[in-house]
Amino acid sequence: MKGDLDDSALIEKEAQAADVVFHLASTKHESSSKAIAAGLSHAERKSPGYWIQMSGASIFSIPEIKANRYGQASDRVYDDLEDAKEILELIRSNPSRIVDNLVLSQDPSKIRTALIPGPMIYGTGHGVINKRSIQGPEVAKYALQNNQPYMVGKGDSAWSNVHVHDLGKLFSLLLQAAVEKREGLWNENGIFLPENGSMVRPSSVVLDTTDDV
Repeated sequence: MKGDLDDSALIEKEAQAADVVFHLASTKHESSSKAIAAGLSHAERKSPGYWIQMSGASIFSIPEIKANRYGQASDRVYDDLEDAKEILELIRSNPSRIVDNLVLSQDPSKIRTALIPGPMIYGTGHGVINKRSIQGPEVAKYALQNNQPYMVGKGDSAWSNVHVHDLGKLFSLLLQAAVEKREGLWNENGIFLPENGSMVRPSSVVLDTTDDV
């Protein structure tokens, strides 16, 4: 079935017929997300559906943005288990996170949700169309063109990252958990922060761009 994010009627129809819906195409597309919610909660459904939604890690930079602390170091690191309540409050207190709040507002008796705020994603994907992210290649391109890494402010902030294949494994595990109807992983307990590590500014970097890359 072919369509795009603006085909709300089609998305709702397909969601109504699905056991599990992955929305990985956009973190901010409101109408498609509402269509998924409507389809999965349709009165004719006989069992709860599962909605796995990609989000963005800019959730956690909101305090720095509000305080204009760009590029400054922070000792605050969020854990998706220990800090679950704080993360929920961070999302709910920000009305601009429309899709995130829509996901979190679902009735668990009708829709089981999982929200995945992705950091910088790197690596070559297995998709048939887009096989790479924007962030990693653009950061590398800037560094090669300017013979220095890209830096915001003092450059003391850290940026978490995850390989696209590891992110894919998380989606596979969530699909398996949905098929097995595992409890304790959804809705308010269903926020997952994937990470392989983080990038920080080294004390000194010199890039040699004289050789072929």
